Amino acid sequence: MSYSLKINETANLINVTYDETTSFDDRKSVLQELVEILSKNTSINVVVDVRKSKHTLTMDQEIEYGDLLASQSKYFSNNKTAIVTGKANPHPLIQTEAYISGFEKMVEFQDMPTALAWLAGDLK
Repeated sequence: MSYSLKINETANLINVTYDETTSFDDRKSVLQELVEILSKNTSINVVVDVRKSKHTLTMDQEIEYGDLLASQSKYFSNNKTAIVTGKANPHPLIQTEAYISGFEKMVEFQDMPTALAWLAGDLK
């Protein structure tokens, strides 16, 4: 598996980490797992770490995945979602397309400590 998904109930957090081989199908699997969890626990926050991810998706796949994210945005409506990209987002069209298509609650960060502080409510 080219990603990990861990639930930290104490921190009220789902932590997803992609590695350099995470594929389009892997991303769809992650989204399916997140929707399953969030359909039962609507207030748990999500952090997705894509810092190790390589630019492996085509432009069409990025747009399709962004649309897919937006189509599932109702499951993310009561929580916060942070994307940790490092210096450059390896797939910028995903977030852009998701936002354009209605998923407005995803915030991008360059480092994990800042993302976790925002998720914890320590940053506004």
